[in-house]
Amino acid sequence: MRLPAGATALERYRTSLRTAGGCMTAQRALVLSEVTAMGPHFDVQQLARRMAGHSPPVSRATVYRTIAHLEQLGLVRRVVFGEPHAHYESTLDAGDHEHLVCRVCGRVIEVSDRQVERRLEALAAGRRFTVERRTVQVVGLCRECSGHGKHRPS
Repeated sequence: MRLPAGATALERYRTSLRTAGGCMTAQRALVLSEVTAMGPHFDVQQLARRMAGHSPPVSRATVYRTIAHLEQLGLVRRVVFGEPHAHYESTLDAGDHEHLVCRVCGRVIEVSDRQVERRLEALAAGRRFTVERRTVQVVGLCRECSGHGKHRPS
């Protein structure tokens, strides 16, 4: 999907929907707006609770269908941080990055390191592997948990 540089999230979603044969509804626009406002990581249950508070409210089913559609279009991606439910992150403004995940408190810290990115690219290229997407997570203890004796064996 080729979009002009600087296209807004709404324009990108509208174009993606049109290309896929869909149309923009007020509810889809509201969900997308909330996704971009939620911060780097969210789960669908959090999003559905926030959407229920809108006037008019957006149904839980609409939220789940819209997130599935956004994921299919590549506008959000699913990330798993060791919890029983998935989290999502918007791909609209996020560049490539890695996640540091605290196994005690669940805190997620996004880091970006060009050396890591280059090394992953070289590993893939050396094996004639075409990367479509990547996820790197490092699990351990954040500063607060490691400093307060909260660490427990994994």
